[in-house]
Amino acid sequence: MICQLEAMHDARKSFYGKALVESGGGTLTLYSYGAKVAETQGQGRIALYPDADYSPTTRRHVKEFGEQQAGKSISTEELRAVVDGRMRFEDAGQPLA
Repeated sequence: MICQLEAMHDARKSFYGKALVESGGGTLTLYSYGAKVAETQGQGRIALYPDADYSPTTRRHVKEFGEQQAGKSISTEELRAVVDGRMRFEDAGQPLA
């Protein structure tokens, strides 16, 4: 099943269909502008696809996805470190209050 990513923690009211979440096989996969960018791996872990283009808007989508699925807020600097392989997603961010 595929549905739109809702903007629950972002300042925008909607991502206007540019961020989609596909569920299947026990995982959730995030697509931004049609490209696969992130996937849940259980227990608050999220894998990012290193070959994806993480434009500013795609980073917003990934941050929102992380907040909803992993329950933590991740900064743009931390997200860049995760994408570059310098940090694991589960080691980044702060738990949501």
